[in-house]
Amino acid sequence: MTYLLDPNILTPLIKQDSRLLVRLDDVNYRREKLFISCITYFESKGGLLAINSQKKLAILDDLCK
Repeated sequence: MTYLLDPNILTPLIKQDSRLLVRLDDVNYRREKLFISCITYFESKGGLLAINSQKKLAILDDLCK
C-alpha cells in the first residue's frame, strides 16, 4: 500500500510527534511507501528556511530520502 501525506501529517512528523513516529515505524516495517507532493515539500521546506530551523530541515530531508 502507498500513502500520500498531507501537510497536516507531515508537520507533526517533522516535530517528532511520538504517536506518528510509531505509525511511521509500522509503515516502514511493512515496507509500504510514503509520498508527499512537491507542493507539500516546497511549502514545508520554504517555511522551515524562513524560520532558519536547521534541525527540522534535517528531519524533513531525512524523511524524504
